[in-house]
Amino acid sequence: MRPSEHYAIKRSKREFRSRNERAEYLREVQLANSMPPHPNVVEYYRAWQDAAFFYVQMELCTGGTLGQLMQREVLLVLLLVVVVVVVYIYIYIYM
Repeated sequence: MRPSEHYAIKRSKREFRSRNERAEYLREVQLANSMPPHPNVVEYYRAWQDAAFFYVQMELCTGGTLGQLMQREVLLVLLLVVVVVVVYIYIYIYM
């Protein structure tokens, strides 16, 4: 990693409880590694594990969490609906 580059690191939420759980995380990492790059999908760089957790290094996305982005989108749609309703009422009353 170069000093000017920033990445996101995802760590599994809890320690592994079984070999099956570890295998499930490994499958997720293998799938991410096999996907071709796409402009709308976070880029995967590498993964590793220690005795208890999996770690995935991926592209850092700025601008907030997915939930925050979705809230902004919902607010923009609601604002658009309000504008359309106001225009409709204006046209109905004054035209």
